[in-house]
Amino acid sequence: MNAVANHPIALSDCGQYFSYCTLDGQLKIWDTLSGHLKQEYTPSSHLSATCVTISWPARHPQPVQQEDGVDVSPKKKRKRRTSDNVTQEVQSLELLALGTVTGNILLYSVVKSDLHSQLTADGHEDRVNDMSWLTAADSLFSCSSDKQVIEWCISTSKVKKKWTPDKHSLSAICAIDSTNVLIAGNSIKWLDWEQKTILRHFSGHASEVHLLKHVRLPDTDEVYNSYFLSSAVGDRLVNAWQMKTDSRQRVSNSLASFALDDESISLDISSIKANHPILITVVTRSGLLYIFEHVLNGHRKAPIVPKVTIRLATPASNRVPSKQLMILSAQVCSDREVLLIYGSLLAPTFERIAYDKCDQTETLIRKDTYEGVKPTLQVDSGFTKIKSPLKPKNATVVGPAGMAPTRQTVALNNNNEISTPVEVNNQLPEAIESTKKSAKTPKKPTEERLMTFEERLVVSNEIPDTSAAAQPSSDSLTHLLVQGLQSKDKKMLETVLNTTDEKVMRNTIKKLPIDCVSMFLYELQSCLFNKSEQTVVYLKWLEQLLHLRLTFLMSLPNVEEEFAPLLELMNARTHILDRIYRLKGRLNLMISQIRAQNSTDYISRQKPAIDYESSSSSDASDDEDLMDDDMRDLGADDDSSDEDNDDNGVDGDDHQMTDDDTYEENLMSEDNDEDYDSNKYTETE
Repeated sequence: MNAVANHPIALSDCGQYFSYCTLDGQLKIWDTLSGHLKQEYTPSSHLSATCVTISWPARHPQPVQQEDGVDVSPKKKRKRRTSDNVTQEVQSLELLALGTVTGNILLYSVVKSDLHSQLTADGHEDRVNDMSWLTAADSLFSCSSDKQVIEWCISTSKVKKKWTPDKHSLSAICAIDSTNVLIAGNSIKWLDWEQKTILRHFSGHASEVHLLKHVRLPDTDEVYNSYFLSSAVGDRLVNAWQMKTDSRQRVSNSLASFALDDESISLDISSIKANHPILITVVTRSGLLYIFEHVLNGHRKAPIVPKVTIRLATPASNRVPSKQLMILSAQVCSDREVLLIYGSLLAPTFERIAYDKCDQTETLIRKDTYEGVKPTLQVDSGFTKIKSPLKPKNATVVGPAGMAPTRQTVALNNNNEISTPVEVNNQLPEAIESTKKSAKTPKKPTEERLMTFEERLVVSNEIPDTSAAAQPSSDSLTHLLVQGLQSKDKKMLETVLNTTDEKVMRNTIKKLPIDCVSMFLYELQSCLFNKSEQTVVYLKWLEQLLHLRLTFLMSLPNVEEEFAPLLELMNARTHILDRIYRLKGRLNLMISQIRAQNSTDYISRQKPAIDYESSSSSDASDDEDLMDDDMRDLGADDDSSDEDNDDNGVDGDDHQMTDDDTYEENLMSEDNDEDYDSNKYTETE
């Protein structure tokens, strides 16, 4: 399903008609050849059952049969199969299918300019999300949020078969033939519709898939080994898959990916020819067209970049700057030609361009045709004499919060002209001015009036000036944010999101109504997908939103759908984070080793400031030799003294110990004096 600003749009398979539905359920069909509005249709239940999806049948050329070498047209043949009759009837009536919010399907005929039939009996119970025509089997397949897939009979408007193949709501469907059907929610499944079995799962999208396109093989209708393309909500990739049946592997990964800068809203492919690349056109939500050329013949790891990127803009002048024109849809017309629909949905412009002459990034200058038909209201200034109240120069407007309701009164002035003074808090402006003057000029006390001039100067310097009114301030931007979300005004939203004060962020989110929380989360996700310098500010807003409103967001029934784009963005931005951290660790280790090596070399290259060799070792050896000689002399004296003492009868042992102790004390005092002198010499040096 293609949608631009919540408007379902669709381009017929032949490229002749462009259709879209307004928000009030009105269908509009434009002729792409003439560029004029062909038809408008408003269903009877357009307000209660608005249209949410549009589907055109595929147009296949009728083969020309031969009898006895003579060409026979299919109209001259008497017996024809039922499928041929249905295909011819659908093509002759130029039918298209409209899916509504209530689950009903309407078949509208462009030829009759009215409804052809309604598919309502025993149908869906919830919103119809996508439809796929199979006119060869007289069938129309539809999927809904009620998790059901229904095959309708086009000729009888009744249900052929119904099945619930998934536990979740289905968002896209593509019927290849009466047996093989592709359905998609958060994952893609290949169904055997006749046996009601699931042949294969295709996983690779983080959010729900909204575009499915089958690629038929050249010169054959074989389904196996064919390809199909898919795109999801909030996804910046278009994936290509191959339909293989392998009993050993029930889940398949994408064969190739086509890189985009924004979410896709329109997808179209050309018919495949033998030994020729496939041509793919993708229109993104930002209004750009991407054209790819690729041969689907093998697995590709890296995403495929577009061959041509086309952007439309208005001509710039001195007074008016150039602005971008939104591309609404595109279709491959021939091998080298693409049909473009751009501008406004109220007055779209159709143009066929040859893309092979364009550069890789091409900007085409076109005039905005909507400016010529934009409705304008002209009022004669002399017709009315109503005058708006004058705004004082010192007035400061904060916002509607905390303000009392105002009431206007009409009166005639001296010139019999109507004037509209505004009453604020049930007081007229004159009363307010008089009140302000009386408040600004209070009566002075007697002591101050009797002061001298010098004393008055001192008092005036000490007392602060309260005559100037304090400027009102606001710590919340809730009202501006709500207005921007409801009106989808980008300037208002940018004004709010550019705020970096965390207090203002916190107060704004606290006062934000509950019904605007999901809308604000979607806007933040859209801003994060666009690479800009304000990404850090957007992350701060997202952090405050999750911190204050996470309980409410987790209670939503579609919480997975709400956070799916954010989860996909985080996975895309952080899938190489582990490698970066490992590289950072290795670099830090190398830098620390280099620094340590440089510091060691510096220490080893340094020379000592002073070299000193102590002489204590030589003095100690000399003292030991002297002590040995003294001990030998003392030994000889002791022998002689002992003999004398024995002869005289005196105990010589006590006398000997006393002399020895005295001698050792003298030697120790001499050694201490020498050590003290050497230490003193060392400190002096």
